[in-house]
Amino acid sequence: MSSLNSKSLKKGIICSSASNHAQGVAYACNKLNVKGIIYMPITTPLQKIDQVNYFGKKSIEIILTGNTYDGAQQAAMAHSIESNIEFINPFDDLKVIEGPATVGM
Repeated sequence: MSSLNSKSLKKGIICSSASNHAQGVAYACNKLNVKGIIYMPITTPLQKIDQVNYFGKKSIEIILTGNTYDGAQQAAMAHSIESNIEFINPFDDLKVIEGPATVGM
């Protein structure tokens, strides 16, 4: 998220995740004061949803949709395209991959 320009950040971000990525994005949204919309499958355990809410505080909105991660991701990507809001992919984005790879540096 730190690589996005201020215009994009003002619009907010969208992501899909059923786990750690959602927590990380929620935390970043809270710290950067960015509106985040996080799509999660309806089968996501309540404990994970609670953790995402804990990290995101009032900066995020969780949308539960789809029976699987793929369903949640499709809905998130459609929302991103329709609203012209940046989608942060949990695994198919070089900058997302670089983040954990550089933690120990």
